[in-house]
Amino acid sequence: MVISALAGGVLLVFADWCGRMALFPYQIPAGLLSSFIGAPYFIYLLRKQSR
Repeated sequence: MVISALAGGVLLVFADWCGRMALFPYQIPAGLLSSFIGAPYFIYLLRKQSR
């Protein structure tokens, strides 16, 4: 559980950093970037569980 919390925090910080640096004068919301990263992984887990 602790590893999952740390990984989530690192993912959010990374998404925030990428959102600030991608289009420098503008910002992309961290939630948008983390959903782009997390959604495919979540779908992968759902498909893996159903098999």
